[in-house]
Amino acid sequence: MKKITKIWYNFAQYKDSHEEGETYEVHAVGINGVTEIEEHPCYGDGDKYFYYVRFENGNEEKIFNPNRVFFEPVN
Repeated sequence: MKKITKIWYNFAQYKDSHEEGETYEVHAVGINGVTEIEEHPCYGDGDKYFYYVRFENGNEEKIFNPNRVFFEPVN
């Protein structure tokens, strides 16, 4: 079994007259009130998985567009 520790999402590339690069958002367990990130299979057509991000204050966020998901082994 593995535990999700971090998720990158909302990836975008940019280029303007001064610079170019990429941006993304991050949630990580233990940072900014994140207590858990949980993977769930999607229902119907579309993406294979979505992710619940749960916070200390009881809020939840669903992420449907992950770019990278980081796991660590659970003993």
